[in-house]
Amino acid sequence: MSFSQLKPEFNAQLLLQFSRFSYLLLVIIIPIWSYRYPTQMGWLMPLIFWWLPLLFALPGIFQLKRYAMTWANFILLIPFSHAIMVWLSTPLESRWAMTELILTSSYFICFMLSMKKMAKNN
Repeated sequence: MSFSQLKPEFNAQLLLQFSRFSYLLLVIIIPIWSYRYPTQMGWLMPLIFWWLPLLFALPGIFQLKRYAMTWANFILLIPFSHAIMVWLSTPLESRWAMTELILTSSYFICFMLSMKKMAKNN
């Protein structure tokens, strides 16, 4: 039995829905985190630079537009980088950082797997 026979079949639409859910959770969690753990600049200024770019791709993600979802992968580099930095430097916020890291990674992985599956079918 080869490895390709052991791979479970996955549904591309289900993966797209899961990636959309991960993105929405991230959009909800970031303002809560920013308010709960304010920086020296307060909570509003980091929120503008860190959360506002995520809102630009939100309409396209809800409409499942491939271009917007691909563009969101690049936007997610901001919270992904922030999560790694906070996880390594601030023990108090490590749970929030791991949550953010898991959500950004799950969006990226599920989106890429679904696009790969759709490309094979076409």
